[in-house]
Amino acid sequence: MRGDRVTASQSVVGKIIADSACLDQSYAGSIVAERAELQQSATLTLQTDAAGLSHSAAGVVRAGQVQLDRSPVGAVVGGTVSGPEIRCGILRAERVEGNVSCLLDRWWVAAIGGAAIGVGFALTEFLLRARRRG
Repeated sequence: MRGDRVTASQSVVGKIIADSACLDQSYAGSIVAERAELQQSATLTLQTDAAGLSHSAAGVVRAGQVQLDRSPVGAVVGGTVSGPEIRCGILRAERVEGNVSCLLDRWWVAAIGGAAIGVGFALTEFLLRARRRG
């Protein structure tokens, strides 16, 4: 979808390119906008100057200003990230306002996660080789 102001309610959209995008109970694969507001919605990627997410989820958010309200995000890259509780996998910001809960906030969590993934791959490879032989 392309337009100056895109509003989607209870919809599924592949890509949105707009000056302003507002989603309510919707999903968008990708959003590129100057301003984006998501209410009970989800997106895979969001690139904007200012983003507001409320009860929503996003894979990757790249924005100058990000406001998160009960919205988990995979990765956030922004100038200012704020909210009562910021939940994300990876956070890269110049300024953060609020309580932060990141998956990779401690080195040992990353080490245990990497080890678990490595063991999973090794076990899968071992089982596949054993199956091919038998």
